[in-house]
Amino acid sequence: MSFRKGLLYKAAWAGLLTALINLCNAEGEFQKSLGIHGFVFMEGGQFVNYKYRSTNYSHKWLQRNLLGFNFESKVHPRCEIFVTSGFLLTYNTQSYKTVTNPDDFANAPVGSFFIDRAEMVLHCSPDPTESLLDIGIGLWNEKYNHEARNLGEYLFRSGAYPGYIYQSGFDECFVNLAGIRLTNNLFGIWHNELMLTSELQMSPFTDFSLAYLTDVSTANKVFDIGAGIQLYRCFSADPQMTSPRNVWKNGVDQGVAPNYYLDSIGDNGFGQALYDTSYYTFAGTKVMAMLIFDPKPLFGGLDIFGKEDLKLYAEAAILGLKNYHNNTFSTDNPYTFDNRPVSEFGYDTLMQKMPMMFGFNVPVFKCPLLDLLSVEFEYYGKKYVNSVPIPRGTATGGYFPASCLPTQKLEGGYGEYDSLYPSGGAVNWKWSIYAKKTLFNNFTITVQAARDHILNTTRGFSMKEVDREEALVKKNQWYWMLKFSANF
Repeated sequence: MSFRKGLLYKAAWAGLLTALINLCNAEGEFQKSLGIHGFVFMEGGQFVNYKYRSTNYSHKWLQRNLLGFNFESKVHPRCEIFVTSGFLLTYNTQSYKTVTNPDDFANAPVGSFFIDRAEMVLHCSPDPTESLLDIGIGLWNEKYNHEARNLGEYLFRSGAYPGYIYQSGFDECFVNLAGIRLTNNLFGIWHNELMLTSELQMSPFTDFSLAYLTDVSTANKVFDIGAGIQLYRCFSADPQMTSPRNVWKNGVDQGVAPNYYLDSIGDNGFGQALYDTSYYTFAGTKVMAMLIFDPKPLFGGLDIFGKEDLKLYAEAAILGLKNYHNNTFSTDNPYTFDNRPVSEFGYDTLMQKMPMMFGFNVPVFKCPLLDLLSVEFEYYGKKYVNSVPIPRGTATGGYFPASCLPTQKLEGGYGEYDSLYPSGGAVNWKWSIYAKKTLFNNFTITVQAARDHILNTTRGFSMKEVDREEALVKKNQWYWMLKFSANF
């Protein structure tokens, strides 16, 4: 039976490939084209009221510099190739005190070459100039909420179990995805996207996820309503890493994986609770909904407003539809077994796994100093500090972040229980103020002040070189950034 299934899959792929080849072998003359564009930026800013491992980083300078190029080639009426590459130079935020350590490159500039997009797009509509059906294969930037400037974009910038939100950097409200995507536009108002992607950002890598996005806008563009669903890590490249139960090292079973939790199964008849060992998995189902409202067309297109003025937008997501049992915790008796809550990542309410954001473009009335002024707020009611999990292959390494246990990680000036319930709920509320001005069509100035999900860079830019726990969790902690960028 498995042989027949494999044969069927091969035949289907062969048929699809043959159809695409025949479609692209259209007759007629065609002039191939190649376009090259460049871009540069320099950005800098400072943390305010921020501590890391007892070191004060307030007003310490943060800086990144970038040089990049876009290559666009139309090799056939039905085939285009896009490549974006660049070189990024950044400075880490390690303590100046450690610069004397020869093994530590603290505060040194770190350079990195990157590929931001490498995608082939096939236009499969009867008329190749239309976008009834396009197929993209490769690496691309995915951004479905076009109004979001900082917060949001939850479907692809998050994890399910444990729930977390990942932010790559300032003015980068998108995520890199790799795989294959089918896009469809109907009637000029209905956009659909189906994609199969391989995990690039978060461990365990190379797991495949299936996602569907759709959004519909009214003819006058007053409303834009969208929704999406992602079967996160539905095809696992390594089930032992995606849904671990035992840890193996050098071919030897090291015992129960550290992502276990205790599931209450009743009592023993003598008033004592009984528990069974269960396991979290990184896989899950995430859903998203968003709304954009632009009232300007209702006013008859008043000329006093700028193009981006008055737009209201919102987005919400549920990071995992499966409900693990409630989290048993109290400040009087916080631990129940082996210094762990009964269910370390369990949920008491839906709000604890449901981030929500809303934003508003403040009217600038075609001010010569501003093109856009955006204010955004977010509420994410999870109990723990937002932290990216670290899968490890040893029995002593935690599959889930130790930062969730207050006795193991007290950073950023937290108190004993702050990493469970941060003071005043500051970790639950985020905010961002974003402003932009473009000059001469090629030069842009961008400013942002925020308390968001920024991570502290320790040596470079990969996930191995940042603190996996978000930096700013106190009410008085925030940062500001200024960026100069140009296209040529």
